[in-house]
Amino acid sequence: MRRLAAIAAIGILGLAACSEEPAPTDMPPESGSGIASSDTATTPPEDELGSDAVMQGEWISKQLAGNPAVLFGPPGTEASFSVGCEDGELVFSRSVLVEPGETDMRLMAGGEIRTLDGTAQAEPLPRVTARLPAGDPFATILAGLDAPFAVSVAGGPSFRMPPSDAFRRVVADCRG
Repeated sequence: MRRLAAIAAIGILGLAACSEEPAPTDMPPESGSGIASSDTATTPPEDELGSDAVMQGEWISKQLAGNPAVLFGPPGTEASFSVGCEDGELVFSRSVLVEPGETDMRLMAGGEIRTLDGTAQAEPLPRVTARLPAGDPFATILAGLDAPFAVSVAGGPSFRMPPSDAFRRVVADCRG
């Protein structure tokens, strides 16, 4: 009986590994991110969004289109979330496949929830992008963040990330 249970567990893990979608060059789709199983957690009530487990990953500083940015994702994979600075705005991008068009992106940080107008695109890479003026009071919270924060797209599960000096630096530098 134990052997049958072990074989079943290995089979399930194998199927889960095979079901991941290939990662695009910018960011992987939410359902195939290769992130720990907590990525599939259900969405908690609105006042507790982002209270699920912190995702495993690392922050990488980069230049995107000549602008400072920071990307988050599991080591050795493509980023699942990024934030950059363009023309005095923070630009948030979350890899997720949703119907193209307008959709909401929620950011949860420092006990605050901010819903931004986002734009979903399926091509060339599935993602939702939203913008926040760098002078917005919520950007002040992000610039001083020393606790995990989360993002949720189109009412889907939240994606909670650890704080990062690189993240705070991009936000603070964008604020001027």
